[in-house]
Amino acid sequence: MTDSAIADGAPVRVRPPRTWFQGYVFDLDGTVWLDGMPLPGAVEAVRAVLAAGRRLAFVSNNTLHSPATYADRLRALGIRVASRDVITPAALTCQYLAERGFRRVHAIGEAPLRRQLRGAGFEFATRPEDVECVVASFDRHLTYEKLLLGHRAIELGAAFVATHADRACPMEDGFWPDAAAVIGALEGSTGVKVSAVMGKPSSRMMGAALARLGLPASACLMVGDRTGTDVGMARASGVWSALALTGAGISEDGTETADFVVSDLRQLLPFGEPPSA
Repeated sequence: MTDSAIADGAPVRVRPPRTWFQGYVFDLDGTVWLDGMPLPGAVEAVRAVLAAGRRLAFVSNNTLHSPATYADRLRALGIRVASRDVITPAALTCQYLAERGFRRVHAIGEAPLRRQLRGAGFEFATRPEDVECVVASFDRHLTYEKLLLGHRAIELGAAFVATHADRACPMEDGFWPDAAAVIGALEGSTGVKVSAVMGKPSSRMMGAALARLGLPASACLMVGDRTGTDVGMARASGVWSALALTGAGISEDGTETADFVVSDLRQLLPFGEPPSA
């Protein structure tokens, strides 16, 4: 176990936890895997946490995959999880819309998000006056027509929410504009601020994870590679945080305020036997 690691060209002191937690919330992209490939030690560590009888939940701001797809990928790596153990912005958006009685929506997002919305019973309105809620998300096929329908619907009084608000999405050739670009376009053209964001660092996502774990915040550890989303969400919710220097590291704002810092997920595992679950 090393005493320091490098993130953004600057040394960061590694501070692994020395105790077990009752519950663990793991980010996926940049923490468990990167570009679809498991990160060194990640699968080993997650499986060890499960073997120790700890409760697990997984969170992601990615709207291109459903909880079922993520659960399948995790099970293929030998990590025993159910779809309900994975919390995504799309799933939270469906829940949010249903709770508020919205049925006809305009979703600026890609096919996987639209499939999840349609599967949950929502209809896609094609006229501004019929749109009850505009949903902004990551969309690599963004068109002016999509923005125009969203703009006019919001001007007519439709609700305005977002799956997540990440500024940039890591892709194989670098970072691409993420949902924040769509949010910014609609806010800029209408003067209306987005009223709710489902994904990290929203308390909605951490609340869903804690509800799944059935544990108090103080008994849980959030593990992720981003300070502004993963660590920020944990701190705002009273959850312990561990920054993994495996993905984005401290690159979001040049600082780290996590309770713990690990070079890889194996450093989450304290020495000795865990307490009984």
